[in-house]
Amino acid sequence: MPDDNPFAVRSPLEYGLPPFDLIQEDHYLPAFTAGMAEQRDELEAIVTDPAEPSLENTLEALERSGALLGRVSQVFFNLIGSSVTDGLRAVEKVVVPQLAAHRDALLMDARLFARVRTLFDQRADSDSDSEPDEPELRVSGEQRRLLERYHLDMVRAGAGLAQTQQDRLREINQELSTLGTTFRNKLQADSNDLAVHVKTADELAGLPEDAIAAAAAAASARGLEGYLITLVLPSRQPALSVLTDRGLRERLHRAAVSRGRRGNDHDTRPALTRIITLRAERAALLGYPNHAAYIVADQTAGSVESVMSLLTALVGPAVENAEAEQRELTARLHADGHDGELQPWDWAYYAELIAQERFARDSAALRPWFELGRVVTEGIFAAAAGLYGLSFVPRPDLPAYHPDVQVFEVFESVDDQRTPLGLFLADWYARDSKRGGAWMSSFVDQSELLAEQPVIVINLNLPRPPDGAGTLLTLDEVRTAFHEFGHVLHGLLSRVRYPRLSGTSVPRDFVEYPSQVNEMWAWQPELLARYARHHVTAEPLSRAVLDGILAAQSFGQGFATTEILAAIRPGISAPPMRRRSRRTTWIGSNPRRCPASGWPSRRFRRATALPTSRTSSPAGTARATTRICGARCSTPIPRSGSWNAAVCADPAARSSAANCSRAAVPSTRWSPTRRSWAGRPGSSPCWSVAVSPPRVRFPGVPNCKNDHEEVGRWLRPWVLSVAESWVPGSRR
Repeated sequence: MPDDNPFAVRSPLEYGLPPFDLIQEDHYLPAFTAGMAEQRDELEAIVTDPAEPSLENTLEALERSGALLGRVSQVFFNLIGSSVTDGLRAVEKVVVPQLAAHRDALLMDARLFARVRTLFDQRADSDSDSEPDEPELRVSGEQRRLLERYHLDMVRAGAGLAQTQQDRLREINQELSTLGTTFRNKLQADSNDLAVHVKTADELAGLPEDAIAAAAAAASARGLEGYLITLVLPSRQPALSVLTDRGLRERLHRAAVSRGRRGNDHDTRPALTRIITLRAERAALLGYPNHAAYIVADQTAGSVESVMSLLTALVGPAVENAEAEQRELTARLHADGHDGELQPWDWAYYAELIAQERFARDSAALRPWFELGRVVTEGIFAAAAGLYGLSFVPRPDLPAYHPDVQVFEVFESVDDQRTPLGLFLADWYARDSKRGGAWMSSFVDQSELLAEQPVIVINLNLPRPPDGAGTLLTLDEVRTAFHEFGHVLHGLLSRVRYPRLSGTSVPRDFVEYPSQVNEMWAWQPELLARYARHHVTAEPLSRAVLDGILAAQSFGQGFATTEILAAIRPGISAPPMRRRSRRTTWIGSNPRRCPASGWPSRRFRRATALPTSRTSSPAGTARATTRICGARCSTPIPRSGSWNAAVCADPAARSSAANCSRAAVPSTRWSPTRRSWAGRPGSSPCWSVAVSPPRVRFPGVPNCKNDHEEVGRWLRPWVLSVAESWVPGSRR
């Protein structure tokens, strides 16, 4: 790699901020190649060290390795998420499978695993008073955590597998890395393509003036006349709560939910089905019943059963509240002169109308009181100053990766002494080169071992206003900004020796704790009174309005909670349904229409399990034919009784199910406890099954076709986590 490559040495800028003004696209690939080669050499030096394994010559040496690779990776993957170009995508296509192979080579290295396992077996607390029979390694709490983390990383990566299993795991990981890139690029392209083009301002009635101006600017940026409503990552689009034109609301909603499943070049379903198949195979290789169990085993919850027990308890109250909300919103819809049922694109709109009437809270009218600059300085920064003694100083002299990005130097006040803490980069605005959603990430991780202070970045996707106009936020955008800044604080306030444990490198079900806590401060009356002021007159919000905002916090929580539960509904237990005979299982959904779906549901559906017969197939499976609503689908059943799912896409089978409500493509599951089959339609959003998401099989399903459209539709609730397409190390 040439010496003039900016990644060749640590950045000379303060805090190691990458020299964005010097980095060119052709610098990345040589830096990745050199970085991987450098770390391979460092690994070889570690595993061939003749000295007995120690923390210093093994774990700390590992922590010091890969400096060049780390520098280029953190810049590259942050920009892939926030400022991608065709050139970066081309580099990504080349390096992502190489990085997957590089990681596997490191974590599956038998020599390294032997050294780590030796230390792991010798570990003992440094404050232990016991006298072990055999010499033990005295470690501090942080050293013990690092040792256990490396050992677990290597076990979960397959270091203990046989060579043939490792070879297959390497193939899976490389293909998954490529599929993840494919999925993310297709999702972003389809989101951009599905932005809703509106020709006249009359159609935008209800949208605030600044939002209309932003839509006009978005259209102009793409060379279009009129207005353009761009899509945010979640299915529910913010404009749905204010647009009075029901037809436009429907267009916007349908655009949002059709992303990645239109049968065009951006269709994500083939990639999704392949990802799920490979994840299931990887979990099985590593000894887990399914991908969910593999993921949760490394979280604080520890098991799928723990997660399900918590979430299942919420189902009854949440659905009951959502149904009550639905009845109220439907009555409001009819009062507006609309016949028929409440549709998904009506929910947010009528919920907002009722909130206005009940709490005097008009979210659109409140936006002038929540201007971005003031929310940040007098809200987010002020809270951080009062709680943690932090101060933020703009640094326009330091380079950023995009003109939208602001750079702040962060100081911490301790005993009246102000000490430098790190850098904070704020990237607030949406653009076509940026993926959807909101997240925090880092360019430099805090580490005492490497003498590094943190460089943290926050990303939101706020609509850019016209030049000279203020950026006015919705209440939800205010909440999101405070939430993501909780992750920023987690990174900035990190105090660890080892980079592997730095900042947000904690279990995913714990990492949300600091962010959830921080967003609570957004609604403290004392802080609201400070930052919630009119962007022109500086008039504060009246006490009555503030009280209304606080009172409305619990409004609509039935729908909000069922939205979360619906994302993992295959693992949520429905209330037990009566069983009519040994050979028939009765399963059901809510007797009323599913909230915000517009899809009918029935209290009972009948799934008759026909007799099964054993076969002597190499896979050791039994074959069963399951009749669901008159549709047959033959599918393999594992002897072990583990859960298996398949989709019958046979047209004849679908047509024979015409007597079923919504004529869903059937799926099947085997209950080891009841020793019977139960079927569930794939289209209703209220269907539940009683275990964690099963391992899914698609290849080789007899008498069925692997139809991507049907498979993708049925699997949609199980793969929402894929749609987030995280930047490595980022936190939402």
